[in-house]
Amino acid sequence: MVKRKVSLKLALYQNKNEESKAFGKWFAKVDQPQTISTRALCEHITRHGSLLTTDTIQGVITTLGRCIPELIS
Repeated sequence: MVKRKVSLKLALYQNKNEESKAFGKWFAKVDQPQTISTRALCEHITRHGSLLTTDTIQGVITTLGRCIPELIS
């Protein structure tokens, strides 16, 4: 099994909600500079050596997006 280390950019923020129990505490969250489209995600997966085409992966992800809410409810 190959293990990879992924570096993430973190942004620190302070809770400024005076009604919160965590008021004044500092938290880290992943800094996401951009959001990618479903199509871009599918192309990214394909570049990682997938045997499936980008269109097939997009079909699966799109169907998954419709099925999850149905199964949760």
